Amino acid sequence: MVTIYLYDDTPARNAYKERLYRAVEKFQMEAKIITFTYRNAMLKHIEKNPHQADLIFITVDGRNFNCPEIVKAAKELGSRAVFVIYGKGFHDAKAMEKGVYYLKSPFAEEEFDGVLLRAWSEYEEKRQTSLNVTIRKMPEKLPISEIRYLSVKNRVVYAHVRDEVYRFYASLMELEEELKREGFVRIHRGYLVNGKYMRDYRLGQVVLEDETKLPVGRYYRDEVKKVMKGF
Repeated sequence: MVTIYLYDDTPARNAYKERLYRAVEKFQMEAKIITFTYRNAMLKHIEKNPHQADLIFITVDGRNFNCPEIVKAAKELGSRAVFVIYGKGFHDAKAMEKGVYYLKSPFAEEEFDGVLLRAWSEYEEKRQTSLNVTIRKMPEKLPISEIRYLSVKNRVVYAHVRDEVYRFYASLMELEEELKREGFVRIHRGYLVNGKYMRDYRLGQVVLEDETKLPVGRYYRDEVKKVMKGF
């Protein structure tokens, strides 16, 4: 399911919302749409749920709104694709972030549909490299390439992603099956490690690139040694 945020500060916010719902139904997208009427409310939500949004629609008329700043903040906080509709109050499209989709109103229905489909295609491509989990009853998509390792304790999985740790319920065995094709290595009954972050194996421990040391179970030692020879 694609999760879409819609932020709108224009008088026609219901029209944009209806148009978005109409397009989602037209293209039979399985989508969840969350709407915001205040910029800070959206940013705070993204900050608390940095991997939830797949697409962010920002519809603005340019009044009292720093569009390049908000787009940059949204992307830095984890959004996959940002779709911006701007009106006559905003003119400097060159100042906008690259990799963002734009429409300038007024526009035709087919223009809106075309931009939505391009953004959705980007989402579909990136979805293939995300781990879909549920955190605090909310769907989250963790970028697989940025997961350093997964650990488990009392059936709770701890995903170490960049400098953050995300907790959710899952089976480490099932995650191993899902992630082994992405280069993850089981080193212990309680640890699953992204092979690209492994730098050394010594004294019964795997050493990651940031010097984190993780124990290697006796049953997994031969496999870890074999894997390390490939780095």
